[in-house]
Amino acid sequence: KYSLKESDIAIGMVARIDYMKGYTIFAKSAKKLLKKYENVKFFSIGDGDGNIKKECEKILGEYNNTRFIWLGRQKNVENFYSGFDIASSSSFGEGFSNSIAEAMSCSVPCVVTDVGDSRIIVGDCGKVVIPNSVDEFSKGLEELMQKDLKKLGECSRKRIVENFSIEKMVKKTERIICELVK
Repeated sequence: KYSLKESDIAIGMVARIDYMKGYTIFAKSAKKLLKKYENVKFFSIGDGDGNIKKECEKILGEYNNTRFIWLGRQKNVENFYSGFDIASSSSFGEGFSNSIAEAMSCSVPCVVTDVGDSRIIVGDCGKVVIPNSVDEFSKGLEELMQKDLKKLGECSRKRIVENFSIEKMVKKTERIICELVK
């Protein structure tokens, strides 16, 4: 549907279009990589602030809606994650990022900013960069593009299953509550 070749790299972000999610960082980083690499396409899934989207479209220029595709709000995002080679989160602030965990559970390695629990979720299965830096975010994406994405995807899935499955999270929560009650 999006004319991707086997050699192309699909980089996606699933997040509402909100200032806190760092969409302008994502757009500026995308533009840097789109200029440098012909085999890269970016995708955004999410809806939200139209002014932020317009700002990003202006940043992207000729790449907007050609090699940077706005997919808007989607149901069944797991179908899209499975099409990504790399998922990303350029947020300035997070708690536990569901989109990072969801991507990793679909065997997609991530490039994330070091906010909230992002570093804990990703571990050594992706790349963690400082927040609010176009240079660092684009370098992180570029670095991951050069790695074995299949192997990192397998690492990502295993990390989520072993550390963040529903069963693991319930047991951890139960253990913490029991310790607090003592």
